[in-house]
Amino acid sequence: MNLDEVKKYLILFQTSKDENAFKILLKNYEKLLLYFVNKYSYLTLSKDELKAAALRGFYSGLLKYDYENNTMQPFTTYIGNSIINEIIMENRKLKRKREFLLLDESIKNENNNMESYINNLVGMNEEDVFRMATEKYQSEIIEEMLKSLTPKQREIIKYRFGVCGYPEKKLAELATLFNCSIQFVSSCEHSALKKMRKLYRSKYPDLNDII
Repeated sequence: MNLDEVKKYLILFQTSKDENAFKILLKNYEKLLLYFVNKYSYLTLSKDELKAAALRGFYSGLLKYDYENNTMQPFTTYIGNSIINEIIMENRKLKRKREFLLLDESIKNENNNMESYINNLVGMNEEDVFRMATEKYQSEIIEEMLKSLTPKQREIIKYRFGVCGYPEKKLAELATLFNCSIQFVSSCEHSALKKMRKLYRSKYPDLNDII
């Protein structure tokens, strides 16, 4: 199916949510969805979860593509990025749901001692540590962690994790907000989290075997 035909069905889908138009577009881009399902099979998501995420990303991309102000040339790339973004978001959600080793009641009831608390967590990466810190040690820990970042990184982290009064936003939303690519936002987030992990390692040497 050429791009003119794709546009015809895209318009039909966006204007009237035509189910048949969606099925035709899905059939046309079926190999693209399967490509990303296979590409990201190394993630912790099951194949069914990957397929579901890819389908949501495809659906979202169809709804949001601005065919009136853009040509159809970048459409496939746009859809691909939408699928990737949804898969990454779904994987992050799953990671955040991982079960941690239950803490002894004595540890839980200590005076919010950060080192004692984190030393009893297992399987945590830098994002997990940040998430737990934002939930349990908001005022003190957030301030310390953000000091190690550039202004741009601070803004991205505040939005990505919904801290310091910022609304939580997805990668695609931040890419639009900062007028840059999703890949750039993701790279900034990754670099920022690495900086914060380094800060924790310097302050809490015992975490080296955990993070």
